[in-house]
Amino acid sequence: MRTIPVTINLPPALIHDLRRIAVAQDDAPGDMIRSLLLREVARHRSETTQKPSGETDGAGKQRALADEIAAATSWADMELRLARRGVSMTRSVHGFTLHDPSGTRICRIADLGFPHDMLARRFGAEAPGGSGPLQQPAKKKVAEVNRGDRSDPVGLA
Repeated sequence: MRTIPVTINLPPALIHDLRRIAVAQDDAPGDMIRSLLLREVARHRSETTQKPSGETDGAGKQRALADEIAAATSWADMELRLARRGVSMTRSVHGFTLHDPSGTRICRIADLGFPHDMLARRFGAEAPGGSGPLQQPAKKKVAEVNRGDRSDPVGLA
């Protein structure tokens, strides 16, 4: 990607914090700023391409989740922040996905502008559970639930 130098004025305290975080994450302050701007632009593009049929609630929730991920300081902190919003994070063959309490998929974390490799660099470690692809969790077939499968721990049977 071709870049053009840009000068911005920032408060000294913000510059100090930016440098401190950059050192802790072994990243350059300019790279951190560029990453934040790219994520914001991607999120804006995503919002403007949402279907107009009432998906604004979903876009608002995704924006809030992206804010939580952006504020997280570690994998554990990110999971805690998401859990406070009733969202769980699952690794699958397609990367990390976010799910609501019913298990319904909300979106991929990468769709919010946070690819796994960027988070691993930022948190200084791979995600818990390793970095290889995982199998998708097995889902109960509707026919099994309708037959009255008594081994269903959720009580859907």
